[in-house]
Amino acid sequence: MMDISGVIPVGPTETETSSFTDIGGHWAESYILRATDAGLFSGTSATTFSPDRTMTCGLVVAVLYRMSGSPSVAVSGTLENVAAGSWYESACAWGYQNEIIGGYKTFDPEADVTREELSTMLHRYYSLTHTPVAGADLSGYTDASSISGWARDGVVWANAAKIVVGTGATTLSPSAGATRAQVATMLCRYLDYIS
Repeated sequence: MMDISGVIPVGPTETETSSFTDIGGHWAESYILRATDAGLFSGTSATTFSPDRTMTCGLVVAVLYRMSGSPSVAVSGTLENVAAGSWYESACAWGYQNEIIGGYKTFDPEADVTREELSTMLHRYYSLTHTPVAGADLSGYTDASSISGWARDGVVWANAAKIVVGTGATTLSPSAGATRAQVATMLCRYLDYIS
């Protein structure tokens, strides 16, 4: 199992998870509590998690970077769409150097991460140390044909690993923005998968 004891919470505010007033009864409450207790990322304020707000690509890469132990990385200063000195600059440099991001579409750290982007990042992150299993059969999803070509390997792997499931019985919603609750859920499922 991956050691996440050294994971540093990401975001401007660290919170006590028991103080979140907006997750009671939420479908992802247990995953949110696990993710925040593990320090994968924190709330949006002292009392809120904002589970249905989307998450940015930069924040997701920063979470994966911290999960990897925040290794030293050379920052070129010429990363596409990454402002020099930004809080996610090192994470993005690491992401580019390890091919977690880039190479499939223009990476924008301030853009909302989509479900297929998150699947792709997790697939590539997993591939740094493991050989992914064959992907799932997505024929039961009516929107499977809308998965971008560059994201197909990531989505079928993530679905086979039970990291990404449908947003409905027959829909995957690959291009929809991933909410903070969905990201917390997928990260916890990823950690369960690798353990």
